Amino acid sequence: MSRTKKTIILFAVIAAIVLSHQFTVVQHATARLSTSIYVKSKYGHMDLTFQHVEYSPQFGDYFVAYKDKDGEIYNFMVTPKLIPAIILYDPLDPGP
Repeated sequence: MSRTKKTIILFAVIAAIVLSHQFTVVQHATARLSTSIYVKSKYGHMDLTFQHVEYSPQFGDYFVAYKDKDGEIYNFMVTPKLIPAIILYDPLDPGP
């Protein structure tokens, strides 16, 4: 395959990803996937289970809730709205 065709395919894939994130359901799925990977890698020992995803217009970010085996709920904040892939707030590691 020529370099030009590879470049066109790459741009088409990027454009498809960006366009698909215009839909709320895709944004919710991305926020859930992002936090799922984060929670499994950082807190796998806690057996956290996914509860729900909620968009907060006041913050402009997503809140993704997980519950531990004792019933405690933890809300992770994920940003930005368009492609929510950055964990902005981790309630288990609030930082300084």
